[in-house]
Amino acid sequence: MQVKGDKSENLYDEITKLNNEVVNSKREIEKKNHELKELNRKLEQLVIKDPMTGLFNRRTLEDRFKSEKARAKRINYLLTVMMIDVNDFKQVNDIFGHSRGDELLKILAEIIEHSTREGLDHGYRIGGDEFFIILSDCTEENAQRIAKRINDEFIKHSEIASLSYGITKVDLESDESFDSCYSRVDQLMYEDKKRKKHKNQ
Repeated sequence: MQVKGDKSENLYDEITKLNNEVVNSKREIEKKNHELKELNRKLEQLVIKDPMTGLFNRRTLEDRFKSEKARAKRINYLLTVMMIDVNDFKQVNDIFGHSRGDELLKILAEIIEHSTREGLDHGYRIGGDEFFIILSDCTEENAQRIAKRINDEFIKHSEIASLSYGITKVDLESDESFDSCYSRVDQLMYEDKKRKKHKNQ
């Protein structure tokens, strides 16, 4: 009667089955952990990036400005910021439709990314048709050339719209706040917009 042998085989089969279940459970947990990490990564991107253009959004700008300013001061290099606004954007929406306006904003975001250095410069969509760029180790003169390059490329894609921009060097020696620097570059952009509007009248 090989009862003992049968019991041993049954026990072995049961252990094998349980081991397989443990292995499968571990794989399932690893899969779920991977899915959770991916979902968290996507959620983080939704929080810090503009969903339309893929650029960083307004809520991340102030913290980045502060960290870049501290880094520039520590390593001793220039830090320049740029504000960009799309001229006649309302006309684009009114004449060609909002889908065309959205398309132009995406095009501008791509031009900004291609015109700046990955890992060093950071582009932001800060609302509507306004964009902001932090340029590390960059003079105002070089920033002007970058702005012209962005504008020259952008106007190839629009029958109406062009860009206005303001550029200023960040004062690393002062305790100037982000809001103060933002106001300065915003004013310079607004003055450029007024000049271009007057020129076209």
